[in-house]
Amino acid sequence: MLTPIDHDPILIGSTYIPPNNDYFKNLGALDSIFNLNDITILVGDFNAKHTSWGCPFSDTRGNRLYRYIVNNSIDVFAPSTPTRFGTASASIIDYALIKNLNWPCTIDSISELSSDHNPVKLHFPRTAKFELPPPQLNTTWSIFTNTLANTENCFPYQRASSTRRLSPKSRSH
Repeated sequence: MLTPIDHDPILIGSTYIPPNNDYFKNLGALDSIFNLNDITILVGDFNAKHTSWGCPFSDTRGNRLYRYIVNNSIDVFAPSTPTRFGTASASIIDYALIKNLNWPCTIDSISELSSDHNPVKLHFPRTAKFELPPPQLNTTWSIFTNTLANTENCFPYQRASSTRRLSPKSRSH
């Protein structure tokens, strides 16, 4: 979760959907993800091809995903160059699905790895200022209790019968 200053929180997730998976028969899992938060960015390897995001052809999985994103007002950000390279083909199957975020954005396929997949880099201009979430403070009660029980570092204030006698004792400790 990322919380920009003066903006609603943004849920950011990554995904990998294996090529031989029945995931696209029922896209309820995507509903679960996109219903977690109003603004969501989901980036990853969807293994779904469609001409609307730059593939030379659409496959069944891509058609199902395309219908889902159109019906749910989700934007697809795909690089203009392939993200996967097969023996005789190249395709764009790594991209971002973004819901309810109207910021300028670019996405690039980065050919820096020796793999059949290129990573993708999603870039937002530096105009947005982000705020870290407040730190989560946790109390370890056993340490707290032991610290209170240890009188080694305490001065004997119970022996001081007035504030005049207490002041010199507190200065010496």
